Amino acid sequence: MQPLSNSLFALWLALATGLGCSLHAQPIVTYLGADALYDVVQLSDGTHLLAGQAQDLAWLPAATVRVELGHPGISNANGTGRYAFLLHLSRDMTTALGCYHLPQGTAEDIRFIKVSNLPRAATAGVFISGNTRDTRNNGGGYFIGKLDGNFVDALPTTLVWTANVWAEGDVKTNHPWDVDGLGRVVYARGQSHAYDWASVHRLDADGQPDLVPNWRIHWQPDGQEFRGTAAQHPQGAAGLDNSGLVLKTWGRCELRSHTWDDYLAVLPDGNGGTRQGTWPWDAFFDGPCDPNAPQNTGPGYTGYRLGATPVQSLSAIVCDRTTNTVYLGMNMKTVLPDGNPDFEPAVVAMDDTGSLLWWSRLYHERTPEGEPRNSSPDQYVDALAIDYIQGQLVV
Repeated sequence: MQPLSNSLFALWLALATGLGCSLHAQPIVTYLGADALYDVVQLSDGTHLLAGQAQDLAWLPAATVRVELGHPGISNANGTGRYAFLLHLSRDMTTALGCYHLPQGTAEDIRFIKVSNLPRAATAGVFISGNTRDTRNNGGGYFIGKLDGNFVDALPTTLVWTANVWAEGDVKTNHPWDVDGLGRVVYARGQSHAYDWASVHRLDADGQPDLVPNWRIHWQPDGQEFRGTAAQHPQGAAGLDNSGLVLKTWGRCELRSHTWDDYLAVLPDGNGGTRQGTWPWDAFFDGPCDPNAPQNTGPGYTGYRLGATPVQSLSAIVCDRTTNTVYLGMNMKTVLPDGNPDFEPAVVAMDDTGSLLWWSRLYHERTPEGEPRNSSPDQYVDALAIDYIQGQLVV
């Protein structure tokens, strides 16, 4: 590609194509007039998609195809007038095949690109997210959308659906979401380490709020909350509209055991030791949680207590497109036994019905000799990925 303007961007193809790539690393350097480039994905025909933002599009060569994408319902009333764009590049990254952008001011950027196919399989659905600036009531934070074309079988003209996601703090920074092999999107909304709200939800393949039967909080068509699995509702799944995981410890029992048997269970920790508690937040409380009378008393069995803020942080989501297993990376604001502040991590695996498969603290809560212990302070899950060659989760 001919140098275009002043903004330098270096691409390593081995990183660009993600885990499971068989290409050799090849550094490519080019110049763009965009404000920023955030993500790159290689499609199954060998071409590449870059995502970013720009103040204008004057840096594009005159012959470059430009397509203004339709944008159903993105909320960006307080935006800064940027162009959010996808740049489609040839296999050797020397030619711009087209620039596909939202109308100026529709969103602040396109931040992430994700596809619903396995690596090295034919490209299926293409999904994007981007930052927005709007009020909480309008879902200001970021948007998620699906394109009507995948650049391989057909070129896109519009977003067939979008979802506005209220997000602040780490949730806005990280855009925790991913798409599974059926085109369903699991995403986080809300705050991190705050007082108001944070939750995880799923959209169906049409971008509509979805029911996850074995999650333990659901909303009925009238908007009322139901606590329990879908099978426990008097009308079953027919009486429910959509589901969530609520990451707020005040007034709820998410990610905690509901019975003494589950709370006291000593289980393998996946690292050669053991841990107490069937659910990852058990360690910070002194007993199980009754959904009808939630309590937050502690400390837990290793001496940890809950920190000041009831809203916890979910920083990463990845879906295994083979099994549709969902992995959640999070951390809890806590207090160590000596009174010092701490942040404790966890990775949680759930099947696509919402049943818990396993979780890991990523360190020994009990040594192999059975001694409970605390970790060093302040640990976060920064990112998750699936290594499809090894069949492993990378944390």
